[in-house]
Amino acid sequence: MVVEAVTGLQIFTQLFNTARGLSDIHDTTVRDRAVLTLQREILDAQSQQSALIQRLGDLEKEVAGFHRWEAEKLRYQLEELPPGLFVYGIKDADRGSEPDHKLCANCYQKGIKSILQRSAPLRGETNWRCHSCGFKGTSGFSEPLKLNRRPHPERGW
Repeated sequence: MVVEAVTGLQIFTQLFNTARGLSDIHDTTVRDRAVLTLQREILDAQSQQSALIQRLGDLEKEVAGFHRWEAEKLRYQLEELPPGLFVYGIKDADRGSEPDHKLCANCYQKGIKSILQRSAPLRGETNWRCHSCGFKGTSGFSEPLKLNRRPHPERGW
């Protein structure tokens, strides 16, 4: 970015020097050719300047996004849901009126706030899914199935 800015300044300096030299040209044809060349160079310089302004605007937006994410991610802390599922949970002090929720650890590391969707616990396990990256995980421990068996006198149970 700095290199482009310096190059842009050098181009404008060259244009200024070329324009100053036009006053010393007495031949109309040579002067007209020099004027056309100067006009082309001015248009090129303006085009480069416009591109630099656009790039600067894009970079400013990108930096603003980084600043927003840095402030947002401070509201979360790494948590482990048994048996070893890592997520980012919102801190109680920073929750406000938001419901309790968890963020996908993969997306969090990439600067994306993606809330994990959970299914209702089934036999003690909760399934988690990230709609951004496709992550799927399970927390909790499975409860054994309870079979309704009647005692069988011949088999001893």
